[in-house]
Parts: sequence; structure tokens; C-alpha cells
Amino acid sequence: MTRPAPRAMRAATLAFGLAGLLAAGLWFRAALAVLPLPWPLPPFDPGAMPLDAILLAFGLMPRGAVALMAGALLGLSGVLLQEVLRNPLADPSTLGISSGAQLALVAATLLAPELLVAGRLPVAFAGAGAAAALVMAFGAARNFEPVGLVIAGMLAGLFASAVATAM
Repeated sequence: MTRPAPRAMRAATLAFGLAGLLAAGLWFRAALAVLPLPWPLPPFDPGAMPLDAILLAFGLMPRGAVALMAGALLGLSGVLLQEVLRNPLADPSTLGISSGAQLALVAATLLAPELLVAGRLPVAFAGAGAAAALVMAFGAARNFEPVGLVIAGMLAGLFASAVATAM
């Protein structure tokens, strides 16, 4: 795999920077619609704030920050998956990971609901891990060739989705 040229890296950095500024600008515009300036400064005291300021400080600001962080981390996880597997097509759906999580949740809901007492995340994580392990086992037999890995992932995903639908 070849490294991108420095000019392409600069262009990508500029594009991501502009996208980040656009996201911040849109958030700022939405926040201004809810509460005009001046905004409350930390530490936030709900007893001394009007309702609009409370909504901004405890509702919109945390949601905006979490949404930006979640989007950035999901993008990072996709890039890491593609780089580690040396496959630009690798993502949770083409590798069967999301279908494995779905199958685990459906099976736990129907067959063993007591597994969901601790929440859905451990069950989904176990199903995703099992599907990923199965795909990696098939991939190891073919020296982790990108095409073979994607085909194994697609087969695992289709099988898991079919079983989950049949349940």
C-alpha cells in the first residue's frame, strides 16, 4: 500500500478542518436559536439559571460534544479496521461483525432473556467478537488476503442475518 502524497495529505487535512468548522458553526447557530448570548459559564448553577440556559448547558452542549466524539471515534475505528486488515473495503458490515451482534441480541432476547439483565452491550459485543473470530479464522487459512477476508465476512454476515431473521 502506498503512502499518500504530502499534497493529498494537506488537502485532506484542510477538508477535515473545514468540515469541523462547519459542524461547530452549525452547532453554534442552533445554540443561538435556543439561547441568545451571553451564555452561562461553568460552573453551571441550575438554581440561578433560566430554563433556556439550563437546556443549553445540560442538554444541547453535552449532546453536541458526545455526538462529535462518537462520530470521530466511529470514523477512527473504521480507519483502524481498514489499516490493520490492509483492506479499503473492511467495515463492520462487510466483515459480518454487525450481523453477529444482531444475531446474538436476537438469540438472547428469544432464548435467554436473563442474559440481557446487565444490558445489551455485553451480549452484542460477544456476538460481534464471535463473528469476527470466525471471519479471522477463515481469513487466516487464506493468509488474510483482502478479497478472501471480505468474502468470508459477507458469508458470515449473510448467514447470521438469515438466522436472526428466521428466529
